[in-house]
Amino acid sequence: MVATASPAAPHLTAAGWALRAEVEARTDALAAPPWDAVGPAAADRLVELAGPLVRAVLAGGDFLAANPMGLQPLVSGK
Repeated sequence: MVATASPAAPHLTAAGWALRAEVEARTDALAAPPWDAVGPAAADRLVELAGPLVRAVLAGGDFLAANPMGLQPLVSGK
């Protein structure tokens, strides 16, 4: 599914891109129920409460910007 052997800059084939899109859609679908269950107000509150912790982790350099799951911090490092 990868047209080149370079992991730093992979060039996916059409089949590779299709599989990647399927995996992304599936993981999004599986991650949504807990957020949907608490609703938008509680989800926003969780992000607000977690903000100081997330900022501390970012400030400490303990969040890998390039991580295997492609995670983004809940808040900016500001």
